[in-house]
Amino acid sequence: GREHRSAYHNIAIIAYKGAAALDPSGPLPLSNLLAAYFEAGSYRDSVETAKEALKKQRLAADTQSTTAQKLFIRSAKSLLHLALIDEAKELVDRILPGKELDGLLRALQDAAGPRLARIPELREKLLRLPRLRPSM
Repeated sequence: GREHRSAYHNIAIIAYKGAAALDPSGPLPLSNLLAAYFEAGSYRDSVETAKEALKKQRLAADTQSTTAQKLFIRSAKSLLHLALIDEAKELVDRILPGKELDGLLRALQDAAGPRLARIPELREKLLRLPRLRPSM
């Protein structure tokens, strides 16, 4: 159940931290670490890891790459979970058109105005958004 998933996420986080240390210039271990944090519900860590990964030279030069786009999407979702709507909007502007962008735009629209006060409702909508889990 839930404890098994939590243990799995903790193991994944430790493993991806180790991989990131072995490849300090590569964004991929950080992308996987971000995914593990996101799945574990550690949204602040997820956002900080995305910022660190996006500073990597390979991603800074190509924000349309698959890895960069995954970072933008997961980070925007994490920001929405944290109710940091304005920051999420900034990232959503960098996401290429597609199903993920459509879902995030709907979540942002739902978060606007007086509905923002109903954070549990927003969280439920976010949890229904598709997750990117290519390697998990």
